[in-house]
Amino acid sequence: MRTDRIVWHEDVVNTQHGDSVTFLIFTRDMAQRFGTGPLPALDRVRSTVAAFINHGRWLAQCPSCPSSAYVSLDVPLFWCVECGQVDNPGYWYEVVLPAARAAIESVLLKRPLVRNVASHRNWVPEETLQMLRNENLRQGIEV
Repeated sequence: MRTDRIVWHEDVVNTQHGDSVTFLIFTRDMAQRFGTGPLPALDRVRSTVAAFINHGRWLAQCPSCPSSAYVSLDVPLFWCVECGQVDNPGYWYEVVLPAARAAIESVLLKRPLVRNVASHRNWVPEETLQMLRNENLRQGIEV
């Protein structure tokens, strides 16, 4: 996995599978495999989920179950392939990205890797940019 930036679906899936696999094809195939498809049309969007960063990865968590998935920057929608979105059946969730996305990523990327893993590169929507900067300062990391 890339460690020079906070990664998205496109970074990870294309790396793991070798070919360029779009978010929609990947999600469709996974939903078929789990039996939670077919996917709704792209204009069928109801409700939102907030994106968050965990170990240097942009993710979104299903509001209906504990499953999470990589967020696509190209298609900021979420479909839970594990439960089929039992609380939002037949509709995508819109993924909400923070307005300060670039600044959040910049602060987190200053944090060192631990055994080549981005285990300290985490952010949740409840955290402000200043909170992240303060965490860096407490750890002796530049802001």
